[in-house]
Amino acid sequence: MDETLFYTFLNSSITRIGAILLIIFGVQILINLYRYNMRMHAYYNAIADAIELHETDGNTEKLSDLVETLSTKDIDFGKKVESPTKDIIEMAKTIADFKTGTG
Repeated sequence: MDETLFYTFLNSSITRIGAILLIIFGVQILINLYRYNMRMHAYYNAIADAIELHETDGNTEKLSDLVETLSTKDIDFGKKVESPTKDIIEMAKTIADFKTGTG
């Protein structure tokens, strides 16, 4: 009876921890996607401002200067989101080393 209760508790705990890790991983992806979309919004907004300023001026040589001045130089995705699999494998290796006494 006690052994069955232990395995039920262990199964429930592993499922909860796995779900929490997946939620954290998903939230990290959504945050980075939001940041990237905000950078793209700022970039295209700057291009639109340059076009509006160009329409009022009419000088075609200034358009490239306006775009370069008002827009960002590069748009990156930011920090790469890594899968928690690598961390889980490292944790399993550490636990295995601890149990065998080599760590």
